[in-house]
Amino acid sequence: MLKLFKEKEEIRVVSDQWGSPTYTLDLAEVILKIINCDSAKFGIYHFTNEGVTNWYEFAREIYRKSKKIGIIDSNKKVEIRDIKTKEYPTLAQRPQWSVLNKEKIKKELNLEIRSWEDALTDFLSFWSLRRK
Repeated sequence: MLKLFKEKEEIRVVSDQWGSPTYTLDLAEVILKIINCDSAKFGIYHFTNEGVTNWYEFAREIYRKSKKIGIIDSNKKVEIRDIKTKEYPTLAQRPQWSVLNKEKIKKELNLEIRSWEDALTDFLSFWSLRRK
């Protein structure tokens, strides 16, 4: 998205596919917690950051936060248009609802999971620092 925002004046993003974004750093920390807890609580766990959004709203939030912290020039205008999945040309079929149930991992590992919005802010801040 960041590359598209810098290169394009308009992007089209699907608005009928819903999910929960996952910050890989948060996922890595949870994996380490599972490894280090040396527990018999093995099995399948689902993890994403908290909250639900669609790709269109996610793109808009990336754009808004990126402009706020200076990753994208504040004078650069990008029109983000919402489209339906059927309007987006791709060979891969995507589910409209891909929200995972995290109750098991939260209960078994006593986790409080931060929102995808907070995770996005941290990611963009890290990205910004890395680019300087």
